[in-house]
Amino acid sequence: MTDYDLLLTASLGAVLFMLMAGNRAFAGWVGVAFYALMGGFLAEMSPLVYAHAAPVVSSMGFSMGGQAVAWQLDAVGWYFAVIAVGAALAVTWFSAGVWGRDYQAKGGNLRLLNVSLAMNVSTMMLFLGSADMLSLSLPAMESEAKAGSPQ
Repeated sequence: MTDYDLLLTASLGAVLFMLMAGNRAFAGWVGVAFYALMGGFLAEMSPLVYAHAAPVVSSMGFSMGGQAVAWQLDAVGWYFAVIAVGAALAVTWFSAGVWGRDYQAKGGNLRLLNVSLAMNVSTMMLFLGSADMLSLSLPAMESEAKAGSPQ
């Protein structure tokens, strides 16, 4: 399992945890721990930028519509992943404290906030690591073309 796989696993774990316990008082602090863990995995991948290392390739992948779909994190993806995880860490830190209690007291849905944030980060980790953006859209375009063509 590569560091990128661990990053994806942590992001999906954050989504599942927030779905189950996102409205609890301690959920924000657990979210902070998840995002700090993701930051640690990103720190381990910093040679992507500073040492011009080869992209970190995920061990997961599949074929769809004759096209291979795979994930790898390169230097540009790493940079934006750091921004996404850093922003999530800051927002979760604030929502875990007084701001979150005030938000909930005013009728705000803390679970919705936590789940949305975790899903945003998880989706960004998948999107930023897409090895080939075109391969993600080709099967959809191919199936639309077949559906629209006369038989």
